[in-house]
Amino acid sequence: MNKSLTEELHSVLLSHSLDAPEPAPTIDAVLSRTVSTATENNTAPTARTGALRNRFWRPSVRLVAVAASVAALVLGVAVINSGRSSNKASTSSAFSNSSGSAGSASGKTAGRSAGPAQGPSARPQLHPAVRCDADGSSLAVTGAPLRFSTASGRLLTVVTTRCKSADGSQQASEVDLLDGVSAARLGILVPLSRQLHIDFVYVTGDRIVVRAASWQLGPRGSNQGAVSEYPFEVSPDGSAFIARPATSYARSCTASQLRTELVAAPAVPPRTPGSTFLLRLTNRSPQPCAVEGYPDVIVERDGEAGAARQTLSGAAGGSQDGLAHVIVLNPGDPATALLEAESTSAAPRSCGPATGVTIELPSVGAIATVRGGQLPCVLQVHPLVPGISGSG
Repeated sequence: MNKSLTEELHSVLLSHSLDAPEPAPTIDAVLSRTVSTATENNTAPTARTGALRNRFWRPSVRLVAVAASVAALVLGVAVINSGRSSNKASTSSAFSNSSGSAGSASGKTAGRSAGPAQGPSARPQLHPAVRCDADGSSLAVTGAPLRFSTASGRLLTVVTTRCKSADGSQQASEVDLLDGVSAARLGILVPLSRQLHIDFVYVTGDRIVVRAASWQLGPRGSNQGAVSEYPFEVSPDGSAFIARPATSYARSCTASQLRTELVAAPAVPPRTPGSTFLLRLTNRSPQPCAVEGYPDVIVERDGEAGAARQTLSGAAGGSQDGLAHVIVLNPGDPATALLEAESTSAAPRSCGPATGVTIELPSVGAIATVRGGQLPCVLQVHPLVPGISGSG
């Protein structure tokens, strides 16, 4: 099929500008100002010459230049528009994905707060060091942190600090609740002012339970009281806690509940025969009871009485963590304090046998007097620890 010059140019230009917006009107406008004008300036062709021109058309240099310019222009517009469409599509896709992620996150936290946000301007107050007293006579011992997650997944940390005297006796304790990420203190569960002696802390679900002893001055200077459990309900998002009523767990042991024995310790290195003894207290009642700290050991010899010096540990054993702990004795459970010879040059080399040994407990008072036998002339006693070895 033969094509005219206008039809040929229209076909060529259209094939190079399919991606351009509305290409047909643009091409028609260009051709009307170029090819049509050029044809009008020529003389009307005869039938034969017209046929030959339609069949063997030879464009002029001017027409070729115009057509090439138009093709280049339309092609450039098509490339630019194609690039813009691609960018627009990718941008639209990116926003769509972003919106989808935000929607998913919103769905996960619907109905629950994720906790207070810690932005750059919210500089959290880190857990401050606990100061036990003004004169520094008491030392603060911070235990290993207890970490757990709330129902909403927020990480929290419970930190227990025990105040102790130089001999390891507990004086008061503080329990703090911290944010598990920023270490900001969210609140104080147990303040020092309550004068509680912490046994241990555990978590069950979203409840923190503090087991602690509270001692009061009783008859003849004894400290009587009980070990109780103090529960705290933590909100699902970890932003608040509520103290629940305490429940009694074990009262202080009485003399009638304890079986008291003083026996020689096994002579295993570094112990030497006759230098180390075990003071063992066993709960013989059907109810749990609690003891804490050092037993007072008064040794009678030749009509004179002398008290064993209270020390945390010695060559033969004793407290391994520098604390005198609260000990809950379930029925049949023992607690043991280690007695050993003082390793001082001032200690006499020989002395008479002990005629009697009186045992007292801070939480009970005098509990027993036992036969002494051949005890070291100068004794030291270490805190009670769970079990039968006297060390722990």
